[in-house]
Amino acid sequence: SGMGRVAALELAAHGTVVLVGRDRRKLDEVAAEIEARPGGQAVAVVADFSDIRSARRAASEIAALGLPLAGVANNAGMMATTPSAAERKSP
Repeated sequence: SGMGRVAALELAAHGTVVLVGRDRRKLDEVAAEIEARPGGQAVAVVADFSDIRSARRAASEIAALGLPLAGVANNAGMMATTPSAAERKSP
């Protein structure tokens, strides 16, 4: 969704896009939108990069596709693992 979706749609003009994310429904929606375009090709891979096993499985699945790699775009959100200074000062 958001910037990742826009980036995926723009990249689709240059070849097959491998979409990676946690939400199968969102991935499938963007893949369908890409594939509805003339020559559009997309592959959806479900993965949670906060889980190393999931990330490794996704990497293996992507490598098995045998597609040439033209670039990688990471549009992952950030999650704090420790409280921020503001959170530590809050009562």
